[in-house]
Amino acid sequence: MFKRFQKVLFAGLMVLGLGAGSAQAGGYGYGYDDCYHDVQYRKVVTYVCREVPYTRCITLYDHCGHPYTVHKTFYKTVHVPVVKYVAYGYDDGYGY
Repeated sequence: MFKRFQKVLFAGLMVLGLGAGSAQAGGYGYGYDDCYHDVQYRKVVTYVCREVPYTRCITLYDHCGHPYTVHKTFYKTVHVPVVKYVAYGYDDGYGY
C-alpha cells in the first residue's frame, strides 16, 4: 500500500515539476516569430590580387664574358575571382 502511494506521489511531483519548470518560447514577447527574418542571399563575384611565382631560365655572363644559365623566380600579379554570398532584403525592424 505504501509503495503504491509512494509511486503515485512521485509521479504527481514529476508532473508538477515538469509543468512548472517548462517556459514557453513565446512567453514575454520573445518567441520564434520575433526571431524569424526573411533573408535572401545574392551571389557576388569579387576579384582579389594575388602574386604568383614563376621561374624563368635566364642567360647571364660572367666577368670574362662567358655565358651561363640561371633559373630565376619572378612574381606576377593576377586577379583571382572570389565568390561570396551576401545577404540582402533583411529588415531588422530598426529602420537602419
